[in-house]
Amino acid sequence: MSVNGNGAAGLRRLELGLARIRWFAIAFGLFQTWQVAMSPQPQPDYVVPGTLALLALLAAGNVAIVRLAPRTIDPRRLRGIGLGAFILDAAVVVGVAWIYSYDPNDTTWVLMYVLPMEGALRYQLRGAVATIALALVSELAREAYVDALSPRYEFMLSAA
Repeated sequence: MSVNGNGAAGLRRLELGLARIRWFAIAFGLFQTWQVAMSPQPQPDYVVPGTLALLALLAAGNVAIVRLAPRTIDPRRLRGIGLGAFILDAAVVVGVAWIYSYDPNDTTWVLMYVLPMEGALRYQLRGAVATIALALVSELAREAYVDALSPRYEFMLSAA
């Protein structure tokens, strides 16, 4: 399936557009990590290096995407590049949410909201729904983890 019916050209534009957004996310992630590193609040030793490692992985993947996408003319290969980028984005976002789970008041988990949007851009409704399912499973597990980790945290399901 092509993006906006434009075949390889549309897929290439999508990948390069998402790469620009990814560069912004990497810069923002570096700033946020610097803020955490400079904070007087204690955090586990793995937080800053773990986040930097995930950001480095995202940057390396983005370099590969920016180099491969413009040269690729086969739509099937571009879809493969896109799937790899999508998996990379999901792994980094979920990884960052889990890294910051040491703090029950942390709101880094909201980064997961970008995944359904990317899924919808790439795969329409089924892409959005698939990432929502991934986020649901991850967040239920992460909330149970935070509940077990912190005696002052109470894991509750709300029935709004």
